[in-house]
Amino acid sequence: MVLIWLALVAYAVSIFAGNTALVGASLAQLASGHPMSWIAVATLYVAIKVVHELGHVLGYRIMSLREGLDPGPIRVGMMIFAGTPFPFTDVTGAWRISSRWRRARRR
Repeated sequence: MVLIWLALVAYAVSIFAGNTALVGASLAQLASGHPMSWIAVATLYVAIKVVHELGHVLGYRIMSLREGLDPGPIRVGMMIFAGTPFPFTDVTGAWRISSRWRRARRR
């Protein structure tokens, strides 16, 4: 998995390096303060965070059920942290999963 991740990062860096003019223009447009740019960035940030937190929910639920545990209530919500909307997931029952590696693994 680490090799796949490194390959994807290298690919992303090569795309970034190959399109420096486009990246520079996009950053300049964002820095210009156009409201639609900031709205788009904020919307994408929240969308990415929501998908990330749903991954925690899914992983916790799957690992709990595989070990025959009742996942119990899984709280998901939105809070404001440092003036930024911040989705969160409360999976405090994860301590019941027997192995630390199972708690950390992705599948």
